[in-house]
Amino acid sequence: MTSQPARTLMAAPLSRRALGMSLSAAAILSTRPARADATWDRIRSSKSVTVGFVNNRPWSFRDQGGNHAGIEPDIMRAVFARHGVATIETAPVEFNGIIPGLQARRFDMSNGGLYITPQRCRLVAFSSPYLRVSDGILVREGNPLNIRSYRDFVDNPNLRLGTVRGSINAQNAELAGVPAGRQLLLPDSQGVISALMAGRLDAGSFSLGLALAMLQDSNIRGLQRAVPFTGYIMPNGEEKLGFAAFAFRRPDTELKRVFDEGIAALTADGTLATILGRYGFSESDVPRDNSTERLCTEG
Repeated sequence: MTSQPARTLMAAPLSRRALGMSLSAAAILSTRPARADATWDRIRSSKSVTVGFVNNRPWSFRDQGGNHAGIEPDIMRAVFARHGVATIETAPVEFNGIIPGLQARRFDMSNGGLYITPQRCRLVAFSSPYLRVSDGILVREGNPLNIRSYRDFVDNPNLRLGTVRGSINAQNAELAGVPAGRQLLLPDSQGVISALMAGRLDAGSFSLGLALAMLQDSNIRGLQRAVPFTGYIMPNGEEKLGFAAFAFRRPDTELKRVFDEGIAALTADGTLATILGRYGFSESDVPRDNSTERLCTEG
């Protein structure tokens, strides 16, 4: 007769303890970020996506009609069309603000020509690459200073090189021995071109695609591409190439998956090569054997 109440009294503290543990677990769960595919669910439901907009030919720019044009918008439309997403909104941002803006949730994905690097991979998740590119150097017509490599800037401190602040080209030049203090770092490619045309620079370094696109602009005169040009030579003796991809917030795994599968499909049916061909690239510029995982670990 006395043992039953004892068991009841002992059970009560255990129930309170279990309740406390459940409440603690619930509190922890409530502080976790939204589930991984929440961004893609919203995009698919609203049929609309917001991307960071950088005026950076040929990756992303406004055409004469004010429309969002470029390699990346073309790929986005092809990928999203397969899922019924028809509206692409843009949020203006400078190139070096793409990743901070993405992390601050100002937009859903990058747009403007980010290359995969180990440093960036620590901050964002990249899709499979859609393009492989080298550095393109623009100089005054006739290349009067015979600029053929980054080594020329190392050997001659009087040569003036312009790059976009935060760009891979600026990093490549520094890795090749041209310190940031000897580069004119400007906010965007238009600034570099303006300085070059005004004679404030001897050369400007851009991705090859951007260099080719700018030379087609009737407003840009008196410049040419430096050919041949040797970029940064890595310790393994190979010239460093860039691999462009789309960037996403790390938790947005479903959105990344959609683009990985989309890029694979566009590569397989030839659509990707067609898109790249509109901007002066060739079939050989389609990356086929370069995984994001490997590019994220290579220095």
